[in-house]
Amino acid sequence: MPDLKSERLQFLRSAGALLVAVACVAGCVLPPEKSQPERSWTAPAEFDQPAGTDTGLVSRTAPLSNMPWQQYFTDSQLQALINKALQHNRDLRATAARVMQAQKAYGIQYAVGLPQINAGAGANRAGLTDNSAFFGIPAVNSGYQVGLSMVSWELDFWGRVQDLRDSAMQQFLSADANRRAATLSLIAQVAQTYIGLGRSDEQIELARAQVLNREESLRFTQRRVDTGAAAPVELTTAQLLLNQAKTTLVALQQGRAEQWQAMNLLVGGGMTSLSKITLSTQAWPEVPAGVPSDLLKSRPDIMAAEH
Repeated sequence: MPDLKSERLQFLRSAGALLVAVACVAGCVLPPEKSQPERSWTAPAEFDQPAGTDTGLVSRTAPLSNMPWQQYFTDSQLQALINKALQHNRDLRATAARVMQAQKAYGIQYAVGLPQINAGAGANRAGLTDNSAFFGIPAVNSGYQVGLSMVSWELDFWGRVQDLRDSAMQQFLSADANRRAATLSLIAQVAQTYIGLGRSDEQIELARAQVLNREESLRFTQRRVDTGAAAPVELTTAQLLLNQAKTTLVALQQGRAEQWQAMNLLVGGGMTSLSKITLSTQAWPEVPAGVPSDLLKSRPDIMAAEH
């Protein structure tokens, strides 16, 4: 009869060898290399433009994409608001903190692949008693000890540590790209709110002038009604037009107050007053009507998603 104990032992050995082989194969799996996806169609190298149109689109757009915001927004008051927002905005601070967190995580992951070495040193000094002194001469016993040992070091045979290190680096680059995207978004929001305040001020001035005109028209219509030159219905119409003008003025003032509060939140608070914003004197760089698709590669949000 076959030995059941030997068969069981042989089965266990075979199962153990199979598990070890499966574990080794799983450990040999390497991550795929980064590559650009293939496009199913090929875009034309140039824009299909009629003859005689402007072909210098790329040359005019590339410098504009690399232009610092200080050169684009030349208004000194707007520049001061943007600088204050970049320094005190709470959302931007949180984004910068996440960048520091990712940077430290990369530093920790980078240190994992280095050998862990411990070093220590010690010294002791003790005086001998009279009973144990050599020939009755007091003596001092000194001892020194120095140690150096390697605690652990993982041999990165399959590249696991390097992959984790690369992953931490990509997460750091993604966090930094998100910070730059948040910075650009904040600058754009401050500029849009600033332009909105200037537009609201101009509209309020026009609305106030409209109210004055309607009040003068109401007084003129009242005199005509009193002298019998106009019907009372004209006086009612003039009063309605005056009420409409006052309602428009109040709505514009309310919208201007909301924009003011939005600007105060963007810059981190502490805003007291602004000088008159004159949009007609603002000089903005010329932005072309169309831009090449290659500019998408420089967008921080797309770069963050790619990382």
